[in-house]
Amino acid sequence: MYRDLIVNLTIIISCLAITGELYKNRSNPSSRKYHVLAGIIGGFLGIVLMFFSINITDTTIMDLRNFAIIGATLYGGILSGAIAAFICSVGRMLLFGFNISSYTALITFIILAILCGVIYKAEMSAFRKFMTMNIGNVVVVYAAFVYLIKDPIRLSEAVIYYGLISFIGGLVIYHFYDYMVQSNENFRRLRLFEKVIDTTHQGVSIQIKKEILLLSMKDLQELQVTRNRKQSD
Repeated sequence: MYRDLIVNLTIIISCLAITGELYKNRSNPSSRKYHVLAGIIGGFLGIVLMFFSINITDTTIMDLRNFAIIGATLYGGILSGAIAAFICSVGRMLLFGFNISSYTALITFIILAILCGVIYKAEMSAFRKFMTMNIGNVVVVYAAFVYLIKDPIRLSEAVIYYGLISFIGGLVIYHFYDYMVQSNENFRRLRLFEKVIDTTHQGVSIQIKKEILLLSMKDLQELQVTRNRKQSD
């Protein structure tokens, strides 16, 4: 079971790396357009994670798709989180049919999206927001497990493995996410600095050329005056 969750974790990190490259050269990644794009990417990431889910019962599955909603909200706010939750909900229904587990998953998506939106608005650091969202996610998923899984052994296994991979994997995901964001910001600052240097260099070059031209014209004028004096003599 834990191996499948580690596969989920690897997919999330790979998606973060790819998304980081896509946003690397964007001049204004905080615009609404990119928030919508972040929600869409998060939603489809959640669907991909469902393909690598673990069957707990005939209709109940376990994976880390909720991290797609958390990540989308943390990056793009309520709009991104809501879009990701909607896409995940549609994907859950289409992939696994309409049953009690799907309806429960839909409810967990809605609760998690609202919870993450409220936490996103709170005055706290990004790390505390992420960990608070993660704790809320675990509580919501545990409640769903208790409602859906009747076998106590399977329930205990699901609770233990999901809790461990969520907290340990959550730390890995956040630190990788934070590294990606800082790296992209530094890259954009460097590009901006290079443009400023190039512009300054061009300006200095133009100024030097203008001064050379003015000096040359002055020299020509003086030479012409000298020639005129010699001719008059």
